[in-house]
Amino acid sequence: MKKKITSILLKKSLDLAIKLQAPQQNSRPTVFSKRIGPILNAPEAKTFLIRMMDTSFRSYNNKRIANYIVTLLDSNKKSSKIFNSIEVFLLKLFQSVGYLLPSLSVPLLLKQVKSVTGPILFFVGNDKFRTHTKKRKKENVQLNVNLIGESLIGEKEAAERITRYCQLLQRKEVDYISIKISTISSQIKPIAFEDTIKKLTQKLAILYREIQSIEKETGRTKFVNLDMEEYRDLDITVATFIATLELAEFKNLRAGIVLQAYLPDSYNVMLQLKEWAVKRVKNSGAPIKIRLVKGANLEMEKTEAS
Repeated sequence: MKKKITSILLKKSLDLAIKLQAPQQNSRPTVFSKRIGPILNAPEAKTFLIRMMDTSFRSYNNKRIANYIVTLLDSNKKSSKIFNSIEVFLLKLFQSVGYLLPSLSVPLLLKQVKSVTGPILFFVGNDKFRTHTKKRKKENVQLNVNLIGESLIGEKEAAERITRYCQLLQRKEVDYISIKISTISSQIKPIAFEDTIKKLTQKLAILYREIQSIEKETGRTKFVNLDMEEYRDLDITVATFIATLELAEFKNLRAGIVLQAYLPDSYNVMLQLKEWAVKRVKNSGAPIKIRLVKGANLEMEKTEAS
């Protein structure tokens, strides 16, 4: 009987996977999908691209941005493989002359970056984002929204990021967001485990309270998913998730957490979360959602391990 149930569940899972993949196989190539090939064929360009996208435009000082980009381009000669001929020409123009006029060249460069990433990235408040969410809602698809920008520089930036998450939750077109512990705190110290959990719990609680406040005011239920990051943060992330939801005020709050399928430790962690969640529901608490991902930080973990 048990084998029969397993077989049925396996067939349902495979049927669902085929159904989900069908639209992808029939879809037309986008501007961005055409550019994935060169990026995959030039692994050394990945680091460059991440630094270009996630670090370059953090400053409000155009001159500082221009100097950083010139240094980045000078130290990554092979990065030209991921750009088309027009972009290579524009970047060389930026390196030779453009950086001398940062107030003009930097906004133009940022505009080009936005146009290239447009098919997969949206800017908060952009009409294109609103249109996309309406389309997905008609298809009965719930969007998981992520704010771009990873590592924090100090607790001031951490506080600003939490504020931005709250503002994102307040938007009518957003019902579900994903966050990471590294995006709400700049001081994650495994050696100070209990103290770190205490501080992270206080920060995560701000977002959970925001959900409750929005539901009380509008009747709409929002959802926060806690993403998993580097292997060293596994225990801290899980402990923070449990500690925050164990606060009496969040007994009836439904929240989620991510586990990485490629980590052997994830299986035991899932059993731990399952046991804890069963007790929580038996005590009239809300259930939790566990999301499994197969890739996530695998590339970086392999690089660090080597």
